[in-house]
Amino acid sequence: MALNKIFIGSSSEAEALAQVVGKVIDNHEGTQAVLWNNSFPPGVILLEQIESLPDQFVGAVLLWTPDLECCRNQTSFSAPIANIVFEYGYLSARLGRRRVSILQFHEADLPSDLQGVTIIKDKQSQYQKDKAAPLSESTKKSLWQWLDQLPVLTPQLPPIVQVHGYSGTWNVYNKFTRWRDQDVHSGDLIYFKGKTFLLFESNGKSGSGVQIGKLHVSIGKYSVTREVVNEIIKAEIDDDGTVRLRLRIIRSRIIPGTEQGIDDAHPRLREDLGNIEFPLELKSEKDDARMLRGPHEFERGADEKIQLAVEKFVHFGLFEAPGLEA
Repeated sequence: MALNKIFIGSSSEAEALAQVVGKVIDNHEGTQAVLWNNSFPPGVILLEQIESLPDQFVGAVLLWTPDLECCRNQTSFSAPIANIVFEYGYLSARLGRRRVSILQFHEADLPSDLQGVTIIKDKQSQYQKDKAAPLSESTKKSLWQWLDQLPVLTPQLPPIVQVHGYSGTWNVYNKFTRWRDQDVHSGDLIYFKGKTFLLFESNGKSGSGVQIGKLHVSIGKYSVTREVVNEIIKAEIDDDGTVRLRLRIIRSRIIPGTEQGIDDAHPRLREDLGNIEFPLELKSEKDDARMLRGPHEFERGADEKIQLAVEKFVHFGLFEAPGLEA
């Protein structure tokens, strides 16, 4: 299973503390901490490396430690180094504020306008430069709670271009084993090939979309190609990444000139099903959240399955939507 990588930014003085925080994140199921000193190798321009961070990580924790003694209007205060402030601003803009957490130590000064920002305050640990102190249990709990609420992302897609990780265009293919009450035997072939566009809210709890494509039927002497349009009237994502869709047939039109063997066709093969609804439950493939798979079970009644297939969804991108292939 691929792990969600969490970037940890800190000052050089807080490097030992960053390692402690990294172990806490590593102990959270499904996550892997990567410290800044492992992300910025020698010989690479720092700004270039920072710009690449949102493409590699699903979240970031920045250690807000009192490494600088400052004075303003004759008032003294402690603050983190400038790099941490810059990294926070850049990463929160590219990853989104929900994906960046500030871990504040020893009352290091925070700007007054950081509204809507996840701030975890460690009030019990005594921060000392170049020394590691264990995190308090309350800080560990808060850090894990923040990790738990990070929305699922599609790998290798920058979060800023995603409404939710599963939003976007999906290439769709399914091969039927039963269609219109007729079992598909050896030598027959019925398949759907098309695209689905999904749009989820950032929490993945609600969404909608549309599916278009071509249905190719060859069963016995009968063959036909249909243009299909399905409305996705409801879409949601479970915490384990399962995608649940409810679709409604909007159009299933026979393409003129493609229907052959009409006299030998069972009446139900040519039946217009109308604007009926059907569910889909799709689960991600192991180690690849960009591919979803699940059963297509079209029911006429409570126990009467008139169509059976396996749906396969492959994520293509959020903005890319090329024309359909025959």
